[in-house]
Amino acid sequence: MSSVALSDPIPPVPSASLAFLATLELQRFLCAFGIVWYHMQAPYRELFHVALPLFVVLAVYLSVISLQRGGERRFWRARVQRIILPWVAWSAFYIAVEMLRGEPNYLSLVLHNPLLILVGPTITLWFLPFLFLVSLVVAGTDLWMRRDGDVEQLLMVAVPAAAGSYWVYNHAALPDPLMQWSSVIPSLLYGLVVVYSRDRGRRWAPLLFLGGLVLMTTALQSLSGVL
Repeated sequence: MSSVALSDPIPPVPSASLAFLATLELQRFLCAFGIVWYHMQAPYRELFHVALPLFVVLAVYLSVISLQRGGERRFWRARVQRIILPWVAWSAFYIAVEMLRGEPNYLSLVLHNPLLILVGPTITLWFLPFLFLVSLVVAGTDLWMRRDGDVEQLLMVAVPAAAGSYWVYNHAALPDPLMQWSSVIPSLLYGLVVVYSRDRGRRWAPLLFLGGLVLMTTALQSLSGVL
């Protein structure tokens, strides 16, 4: 019975929704291009500094849609195929290169810094484990929102968490990958607010999130200056 359920087609999506999804995918592709351009130190790279935060917002939005359309089993199978397996493959590649070059082995480095298991053998892979973390947050948030959560409660959690993450990124010397994660956690939370506010007709919520984030980060900056 379970094999039949897994082979069931995903429910059809209206053409308007398909066009909307295609627009989101195009935007995600442009953001991916911007991320590569920025890290290549290419001309006008400063213009693409927002590519990574926007990519995270789009990843959250599309993850929620994927979870709601296909269900949990399809969602997690896709996460493994699109995130975990590429991360494992690239990690194996880098470990093999390290061994050929006689460089310090990744596994020995993990023993000294266990957080490296959340990165991989090179810091450039930090984003893949973070995307899996995004999936966990999306799944937990969607379960909460379907049971008894509302947009107002989501804002009460998201705004302080985003402000705290932003403050930590700018003031704390966190190890990898926590430093990288803290830089994009506000985008993750903003993406959640955007998708659920649109789903529930609370179009004002993203603006309230941004306004609250500015006020709270300003207060934290002032407080840190006093302390």
